[in-house]
Amino acid sequence: MPMTAKELRKLRREDLLEIMIEQQKQLNMLRQELEDTRKQLEDRRILIQNAGSIAEAALQMQDIFSRAQKAADEYLLSVQQQGEALLSEARREAEEILNQAGMDAGGIRRRGRKHEA
Repeated sequence: MPMTAKELRKLRREDLLEIMIEQQKQLNMLRQELEDTRKQLEDRRILIQNAGSIAEAALQMQDIFSRAQKAADEYLLSVQQQGEALLSEARREAEEILNQAGMDAGGIRRRGRKHEA
């Protein structure tokens, strides 16, 4: 409980000095506590900022991966289409070769039959 001015005037110098020393200790302790609290607050602010930065980075990475997946899908589709086109062309050429070979074989048979006759 705080002392009144009248009570303080009645105290001896030694007692006043002890009170002042005790108050200085309390003041130093409160200053340290305030500094610690400020440090904790700053640490929490940094954590919150970092959490925001991490969240932003995660979103950016998700966007990058999404774009990479889209590009990979488009490339795969392109390769598949090119493969189908090459296969179709190869089948057409094979059919032409077989047809030509069949016609050539038919002509050779006819000539062979003519010579036999």
